[in-house]
Amino acid sequence: MEIEFFLLASIGPDDYIEEYAYERLFDFITFVLLGRKTANGWEYYRLQLKPEMVPMQYRDVLFINGRAYQEGSDPWPSDDRTYTIRKKVTEFAVPRFDQMLAQARADALKPRAWDWSRDLIHHPKFTKQVAAYRKNKTSKNLNAVYQAVRKHYNLNRKQDSVEVIKSVLNHVK
Repeated sequence: MEIEFFLLASIGPDDYIEEYAYERLFDFITFVLLGRKTANGWEYYRLQLKPEMVPMQYRDVLFINGRAYQEGSDPWPSDDRTYTIRKKVTEFAVPRFDQMLAQARADALKPRAWDWSRDLIHHPKFTKQVAAYRKNKTSKNLNAVYQAVRKHYNLNRKQDSVEVIKSVLNHVK
């Protein structure tokens, strides 16, 4: 059955699902990472939004019942609802674009946390906070460790929560 699907697929410059990931990667490299070498060192590309541009796609920020919104998933598609979603995302994101871009650029320069034992528990920068938490296990000390780790590392979505840091502190030696 899968072979029949590929045989029936149209030939030509159509957008495929896989291309969206490459577009996002290209945007990340172009907008977030350092872009060009000058006499003074590396610089970022200067960016400005056109009046009708939205700096993010609404399908990236909108969740319905805990699942990412997908245009084709709605059994009763409504252009009015899609327009309203886009308008709200635009109203939120456009005024904050420079701030969001600066934050993304700062986060991209931070290292990633890969090995919790090496990167948190035995790291000399966090020794005092880890010892204070392990001594009395208060939420104040836990939040101090979490904020210090967040400030130092670029945490991914699965790592970026107080519960994850608490689990690491309680279980990793």
